[in-house]
Parts: sequence; C-alpha cells; structure tokens
Amino acid sequence: MKLNCRNVLMALILLVICPFNNSHAQQAESVYGDAVKAEVKMNYVYTMEEAFKKARELNKPIFFNCFADWAMPCHLMNKAVFSDREFCDYMDKHFVNLFIDVTQGENTDIAKKYDIQYFAHFLILDSDGNVLLRIVGGREKEDMKAAVSLALNPKTTLPGAEQIYQSGKRGKKETRNYLTVLNLANENKKFMEINKEYIRMLKPKEYLRKENWVTFSSTISNKESENFNYLIAHKEKFVKANGAKKVNSLIESLYYWDIMNYAMGKTPYDKMKVIELNNEIQKAGLSDTCNVCRVYPIIHLRGERKYDEMLDYLTKNASQLGVSKLYIDTSLELPDMSGETRGKIINYLNACIEAQKDDSGVVKQLKAFIYKLEHPNGIIFEKGNLAEAMAKAKKEGKLLFVDCYTIWCGPCKRMSNQVFVQEAVGAVYNKQFINVKLDMEQKDGIELNKKHPVTSYPTLLFMDGDGNIVKKIIGAQNADNLLKIASEVIKQ
Repeated sequence: MKLNCRNVLMALILLVICPFNNSHAQQAESVYGDAVKAEVKMNYVYTMEEAFKKARELNKPIFFNCFADWAMPCHLMNKAVFSDREFCDYMDKHFVNLFIDVTQGENTDIAKKYDIQYFAHFLILDSDGNVLLRIVGGREKEDMKAAVSLALNPKTTLPGAEQIYQSGKRGKKETRNYLTVLNLANENKKFMEINKEYIRMLKPKEYLRKENWVTFSSTISNKESENFNYLIAHKEKFVKANGAKKVNSLIESLYYWDIMNYAMGKTPYDKMKVIELNNEIQKAGLSDTCNVCRVYPIIHLRGERKYDEMLDYLTKNASQLGVSKLYIDTSLELPDMSGETRGKIINYLNACIEAQKDDSGVVKQLKAFIYKLEHPNGIIFEKGNLAEAMAKAKKEGKLLFVDCYTIWCGPCKRMSNQVFVQEAVGAVYNKQFINVKLDMEQKDGIELNKKHPVTSYPTLLFMDGDGNIVKKIIGAQNADNLLKIASEVIKQ
C-alpha cells in the first residue's frame, strides 16, 4: 500500500510496523496530543467478554483493533480508514468490532496471548477466540476492506488457506491464497520460501497480472534485484494492470532512502554519484513532483554548503515535502557549523514551529532538536562505519557504545536530542567509549541485527572490539540512568 507518490514517507509510516515496547505502556494520554484526534466512526466494544458474547449472539467474527497509543501507524489508521463512514458501515455489517489498547496494564496479557509484537496490528477472531486472520501494518481503505473480507470465506482465512496448502493442493490459486494471508500476517520467512515456489510457476508475462503484484513486487527488495530491471523494462504494462500509483510508489521507495540519506547528510556528498542517481530516477519514469524529486535539490544545496538557499528551499516547499521535511529539519546539525549558521538554523526551526497549528509531535521533535543545537557538548558519535569503529575500539582498548535506533522511533529521537547532548553524559562517554549510532534499517544496522537481534527501540549496546555484547539495555534512559549504566559497564 502506498498513499501517493508525493507523500511516499507517509505511506511508509502507515505501513511500518512498530515493535512492541512495554516501556510505553503506562501512557495515560496520547503522546501526540490533539494532532492525532480523529472522528472514528467504528462501532466498537471494549472488552473481550462483550466481543465474544456479541459474536455468538450475532454469529459474526470479531475484528480486533490491537491498539497502541504510542504507535503512530495506529493513529494514522484512525484518520485514513476508521473515520470513513462507508468502510465503518461495512465493518458493522460483517463483524463485531473490538478496540483495546494492548499496551495498557493487564491488557498486555492479551498481547502476549496473541503474540502481538508489532503495530499497527489487527486480528480477526472467531467466537472462541481462534485467529482467522492477522493483519500487521496499515492499509489504505480499499486494501483494508479487501484484507478483512478474506476472513468471511473459510478457504481464504489463515488457518483455512494453510490447511488447503498443507493438504497438497498447491496450484497457483491455492498457493496465491496462502501467500496473501501470510503476507498480511507479516510471516516473512514462510512467505518468502513459498513465494519462490510460486514465482517459478509463473511465466514472465504472468508477472504483469494484478493478482500477482504482491508476490512479484516482493521479489524486488532493492534496485539490484533481478526483477527490478524487468519492472522498469515493462513499466507501461505493469501500470496498465496495476495502476500508476502502486508501480510508481514501489519504484520510488527503492530510491527514497538513497536520496534521503544524502539530503540528511548521512551519506557523504559526491556530486557525480548524486547526478547519476538522479539520472536513474528519470529513466525510471518518476514524475518531477514525486517526493524523491522534491528532495533532490536539497542534496546539492547541502553538499555545496549553500545553507541559506537550502533553508529557503525547505521553507518554500514545506507542503510538497511532507514528512520528509521533518527528517531533514532534524538532521541539520551541519559539519563545521559556524555560530552564525547555527543561529540561522535555530531561527528557521523556530519559524517552522510557529507555522504549526498546535503543540503536535512535530513541534516537540523540533524543540528537542533546537535544544540539541544549543547544547553541542554531548556524546560525539563516530562518522565512519561500524567496522571502522570496532577497529578503533580494539586499538584504543575501549568498549563500543552503540545506539540502535530507527528514524521513526520517537523515544530514539528524544534520547538523541535531549539525553546524548548533555555535557555530563558526553564527558563520560567520550572518554570511556567509542560511540556509534546505527540506523537498524540501514546497511550496518541490518547486518548487526542478523548477529544480535534487536526487536525494540531504542536498544543500547556495549560491545568489545570483536563485536561481542558486554551489556544490552532496552528502552529509553534519562541522563542519570545512562551515567549509572556507564559506571556499571566500566567496573565489569
């Protein structure tokens, strides 16, 4: 699912699945304030007991919204889907609708029982509590309707499709039905194994068919994937079968982080490489108004240190850049930044805050980043890759301190902007450790995750120069706790 080409990052946020982290479970009010209010029109019940009772009385399955207040995808689903009258009427007709925040108090037992590890998360249960369907991640309205409707046919439920497949009926239709529910349930390992079998059943011209879009597109994880070239070569036919939005959104998503990492200064500026990347995007037939093309000029302005022009571009194109702008705004800790430039950036960020209509999560992130800019004496993180940092740690006889984060994780940002920047923390960590920040959805982070799985964010690791974990801390910490942890590690 993608929302549209212009707002690809909003689509990524809606699709993204936030790992369960019980450190958020005691939030009494939404961490996002009024910014997440929505006119939800779902006719919910709010206890398991009432849901099971109504399900038996009405002979309907239960649609269970496994909510987490801190997970933005849950709130985005409220706004994008559960506020739509037509969709909600459909749900009332076919389901008993249940809403529980499974991160609150005793409700965490429900999360454990049903193995709810990521959000947004939806279950469809029968009246005895058996799972008919699991839907992990957000969807647009029509895609969500198509997904839940699978639970109304015994052959297309998760247990039904699995039983048919395991019985030996493995034709294209039966295999595709099973793949569909595995994909919804985020059972990636099983999905990829069976999808290899399914793709081998297809002739290349069958890749183009609408019913095969999910299975075909899942074989394209990056631009180096074999089927990416096939997609580009036959783009017009794919668009005809599946719609321009789906095809362009997939292509754009493959370029998005390459572009954003340059725009945020995470990838060192190389003018020729950036131009080559843009030429690829143009050959892929993406519109000049899509998000990656809107972000592209920022790369050159930042790389060539034309900071005044960059801030002016960000201001003028705020509405077109969407959520990408927030990520760029909170990356403006520029190398060798003069006091004058720092002041201009702070003024720009304050202007961005004034442009917001309420004290939203965006405002809180911008204020936290301003605080970080105003307090530059915190932890100094290495600029190179993980291997270089490990080599440095081994040479100097120090441990590595690794901040494992994701770009969408609110607590990660708060630690970065409010805790790591404190002078007392920096004094200890800069002296005692080699400090590294790892985006766990980027290259080094992905590789580290294979060796040392990280399922909640932030996760803080203390490692020796050979990559062995000395101590692992899960969840956000304040400055005092971080200093206490450092003291304990040093004494080990």
